[in-house]
Amino acid sequence: MNVAALRFQEPERIAWGPQRQIPPYYLSVASQDLKERQARWEKERGAKRDRPKKKPWNAPAAHEPSAGRILYIGTQGQVLADTSQDFVHGLLPHTNGMLVAQHHHIHHFAPDLTPMDTFARHNSLNDIHTLRKTKHGILIAASGTDTLLEMSADGTRVLWEWWAHEHGFEVDHFGDRRVVDKNEDHREMLYPTWLHTAHVNSAIELPDDSIVATFFMQGIVGNIDRTSGEVVTLVENLRRPHALRATCAGNITFADTARGVAHLVTSDFKPLQEVSIDTNWLQDCQLHDDLWILVDAQHARVYFADDTGTVFAYDQFDENWDFFEVAVAPR
Repeated sequence: MNVAALRFQEPERIAWGPQRQIPPYYLSVASQDLKERQARWEKERGAKRDRPKKKPWNAPAAHEPSAGRILYIGTQGQVLADTSQDFVHGLLPHTNGMLVAQHHHIHHFAPDLTPMDTFARHNSLNDIHTLRKTKHGILIAASGTDTLLEMSADGTRVLWEWWAHEHGFEVDHFGDRRVVDKNEDHREMLYPTWLHTAHVNSAIELPDDSIVATFFMQGIVGNIDRTSGEVVTLVENLRRPHALRATCAGNITFADTARGVAHLVTSDFKPLQEVSIDTNWLQDCQLHDDLWILVDAQHARVYFADDTGTVFAYDQFDENWDFFEVAVAPR
């Protein structure tokens, strides 16, 4: 095990009712200073707040509370491996390990979380959120530049890209127009969320090759035509949506984050099921076979529910951890 610079209390698995097997999983933690971040966010939401400014990106050191970490959790809820990293968001099982989205690059880790190599870099990558497989590569949601990027399966080539400011999403939270220079290197900059126009934070490929994405600022799930870049709203009136995923059965899940509701829909977005937990921050959700996995960032818990939506267990972690995503360990 890689012993991280910051000590933490071991997670506790709390279960009731009929016992079910829970698969091992990886958990990404964006930072370990959640209370401090929440206080800053509350101030930023104030009516008379100043417009934030972009600034150089300074990666936190592993011993700092603002650093992130990745954990590998076993079938009994125990920590099998753990590593501190400067920044951690999306996770994606990949050849002989795990791809991990960090601020401006994607890194490849071994199953035991030993760092292996950098999988992909690109000038548009900034505040990377999720990674999802496509027929031909990896689909990347880069929230900092309001960009979606599809890269080849080996991380060396850009296959497709979409920039929000070119397709009707030009105005930031302050009502000012944002134009992102596509030729500029954005990797070493920090763009505060309030300067984003869409904060597109997850995306998947549909069978017809179109792209579906969650638009945090607009509270929608939108379908993006690969050729024209035009966006058609599929679901609206969501509160800070996240976590689009395709299920093994060909359906789709996503989180209505601030309402604590996980949605299961068909590939053409007809409702199938809603699963709710008592949280105002459902950061991630997924239906793994017949098991719901629900990431509650408000209470630092990973919940487990059966296919009826009945919760039967959860893993409790350090309440100062800012959760992002779970990836089930490959069999």
